[in-house]
Amino acid sequence: MNPLIVISALMLIGLASAWSNNYDRQLYFECPDNESINNIKSVHNNHHEDRIWDFECRRSSLVLDSCSWSGFANSYDDALSFQCQNGAGVVTGMKSDHDNHHEDRRWKIKCCKPRSTCYSECKLTPYVNEYDRPLSYSVETGYYLTGMESVHDNHHEDRIWRYRYCKVIPC
Repeated sequence: MNPLIVISALMLIGLASAWSNNYDRQLYFECPDNESINNIKSVHNNHHEDRIWDFECRRSSLVLDSCSWSGFANSYDDALSFQCQNGAGVVTGMKSDHDNHHEDRRWKIKCCKPRSTCYSECKLTPYVNEYDRPLSYSVETGYYLTGMESVHDNHHEDRIWRYRYCKVIPC
């Protein structure tokens, strides 16, 4: 069997990756100081009606010195629309809890803001996954993750996601 197929299958079922959560459990992830999230992977499981998540960080060329966690960015079963506030913030952490009744997650996002910066050339991806399918997203080189949107579907008990990313420049 092709080794690449085996590795891909193992990653999809979570045997070759360090996931940030287990199904039906809390998720907590924070990048090290002065790094921001630049890769996101997730796999949905129909038995648990939940996703496991993996995040990777990239060292920032900016000094990310003013950081804070949001409140919940969504309610269970509701749409999520989040953007870092208070200037040109970038996403550096994610927290969520899962509710088995709703079969959904509520999310909190950590943003860090470099001093005297503004957003430039902001873009919003199309949805990067389909319901019940794996998700894989990498922030374009030269850009930072600055927000996200998702929609929950009660039939699939899953969310589709799209991401906002921007250049961060002095202003």
